[in-house]
Amino acid sequence: MRAGMDEATGKIVTGWDHCQMVIRRALTTRPGALVLRRRIGSRVPLLQDENMTAEAVIRLYVAIAEALAPSNPNWGEPGFRLRSIQLVGLNSAGQIGLVLTGDYYPNGHLGDYSVKETGSTTLPVREAA
Repeated sequence: MRAGMDEATGKIVTGWDHCQMVIRRALTTRPGALVLRRRIGSRVPLLQDENMTAEAVIRLYVAIAEALAPSNPNWGEPGFRLRSIQLVGLNSAGQIGLVLTGDYYPNGHLGDYSVKETGSTTLPVREAA
C-alpha cells in the first residue's frame, strides 16, 4: 500500500486518502513549478483566470483527463482511472466545483489491477492558485 504525508496536517495518509491527495497535487501544480522536476504539472492552473464559457469548461475537462491519463508519464496516477467529471457548482466569481469519479486500484502502483473500488473526489478549482 502506498503512503504519504498529508500536505495540510503532516499526518500519514494511505489508501484512497493518499490517492485523492496525489490527484489534487497533480491538478494544482503548474508546469515547471517543481525545481528538480520541471516536466511535471498540468494545464489546469493555467486555465484558472479564463472566463467560464462552455469552451473554457471543455478545455478544463480535457486538461484534467490528460493530467490523470495512465499513459501520462508526468502525472498519470497509477491507482486511479478517471471515468467521469461532473460540474457541481459555479458562482458569480467564476469559481467552479468538480466531482471526479473513477476506479481506484489500491495496488495499481505495483501494476496489479485485480482489486478495484469506485472512488469520487471533489475538486474546487479555486484551489489551483
